[in-house]
Amino acid sequence: MGTSAHVIDVEWLRDIPRRAVETVLLEYRYLVHRFPQWLALVIGRSEHERIWQWLLPNLVEECGSLDGEPSHLALLDRTMASFGVAGVEQYHPTDETRAAENWFYDVFAEQNTYESLCVLGPGTEAISQTFLQPLEECLRRKLGGDNLDLAYFAAHRTEVEAQHAEHIDAAIQYLEEQAETKDREKMHAARATWTQAGIDAHAKFWADLHAQLRSKGLLTAGAE
Repeated sequence: MGTSAHVIDVEWLRDIPRRAVETVLLEYRYLVHRFPQWLALVIGRSEHERIWQWLLPNLVEECGSLDGEPSHLALLDRTMASFGVAGVEQYHPTDETRAAENWFYDVFAEQNTYESLCVLGPGTEAISQTFLQPLEECLRRKLGGDNLDLAYFAAHRTEVEAQHAEHIDAAIQYLEEQAETKDREKMHAARATWTQAGIDAHAKFWADLHAQLRSKGLLTAGAE
């Protein structure tokens, strides 16, 4: 990914037909399904106990528990079921969506902890409302009322995501404080690069999804 400033454009979600909304949810679900693995990779590859402590609550929240809270994936599946989306387990995402997820996975599997945290925090958690809020508004327009289960979005309100982003920022700052003074300027440059790379990756996912919907004729002229 480059470091040019890309805008996450989801304005096209404002007026898309119902069948396109179903595809958006199914494609997005693939990233939600994989997100706990991203967190686990960063935790597992870090040598610092403090990093584990900052990230583990987020991972537990994502995964839910056997006898308690549902996972975030289960919450999204409930949203999709309430919207009438079926066959989520059998759905195969597009090559573009798989490539987007592969990029994130490779970052967390191969880059150092500092760079991974920059993608995970300021490059993901801190900007998630730029696409989650428009997606929730899209669902409300297409199927409002009591039957629509929006618990997934409630679990990702700004105040919740802000706390996750703050914890990751604390982890980033901790690593900077542990580094030698001569290395900090280089780390700050890396933070800018990898934060923007994460934002660019999200922007590309939504842009590719938009293009796929258009190519399949799933968007009306008004959604262009």
